[in-house]
Amino acid sequence: MHSNIESCGRSGGRGILAAFVLIAASTVDAGAAEFRWSEFLGPFHNVILHYPVGFVTMACLLELFAWRSMSDDIRRVIQFTLWLTIGSTILAAALGFARAADGGYNEQTLDAHKIYGIAVIVLAGVAIPMARIALKEGASPALRWGYRMLLLTTFSIMGLTGHKGGDLTHGAGYLTKHAPPVLRELLGEAEKPRPVVENAAQAKAGAAEPLTQADAGGAKPDLFTTVIWPAFEGKCVKCHGADKHKGDYRLDTREFALTPGESEKKPIVPGKPDESHLMALVSLTEEDEDVMPPSGKEPLTAAEKEALRRWILEGAPYSAVSESSK
Repeated sequence: MHSNIESCGRSGGRGILAAFVLIAASTVDAGAAEFRWSEFLGPFHNVILHYPVGFVTMACLLELFAWRSMSDDIRRVIQFTLWLTIGSTILAAALGFARAADGGYNEQTLDAHKIYGIAVIVLAGVAIPMARIALKEGASPALRWGYRMLLLTTFSIMGLTGHKGGDLTHGAGYLTKHAPPVLRELLGEAEKPRPVVENAAQAKAGAAEPLTQADAGGAKPDLFTTVIWPAFEGKCVKCHGADKHKGDYRLDTREFALTPGESEKKPIVPGKPDESHLMALVSLTEEDEDVMPPSGKEPLTAAEKEALRRWILEGAPYSAVSESSK
């Protein structure tokens, strides 16, 4: 039975590694072919990434279960689980690279996500031979504790990998935006100031410099502050913001919002909603594949669409956002 478990672990690891090689080979650009493997395989990253999280969690739980008495069977199952962690993490990384190939992500957050993912592979790889020694009967307590700390570190780094992945997919602070203020401070993700109203002169000039409420002359919240920005923030910026800009388009500042993305069509033409590509996209039916937000996401309400049209007619003025929120 022991040899079977180890054999399954190695075979499973080799199988996933083979899949990684095939995927890596298939993502090579096939000249001018319209079909792209990276676009097809990339979304499966969101499916596979759950496996390494489950495997490393299982390894930690098994270690807790056998805290007092570690049998040979449990030791081998833990090693098998760590092999699966390595293999599934490599496969998830390969699919992640395929997904990232299309761009549209914050490079700093993406690099951190990659580094943490690779760190999980390395740490789990070190934990396997260490487990062979540390979990044997008669091993020194210091060695066992060292192995357990390594396992805990692997679990923690896996959590950080998921955190950065959440930021890439759902926008910055996805996992921590509702966390206690103290925890957000520790993570360097304190709540960012919300936009304040810009004055009329700045709106006409299209400026985007930071303002204070006093600079705005104590004006009452305008259409952008009360309707447009909350709609953008809740339904658009997570995919078209600083951390993720799908289609090479962003809505987090006025300058970006008026700049064409991959479509090369003018997204917002101040004063002309019927010539604004953004207005056309949000007005499509939910069945249309080009509708924004895309099918499956919460669409803009009729009131929000009407407000968007009025806001563009008014010149699409943006309330200023402080530098700390960019």
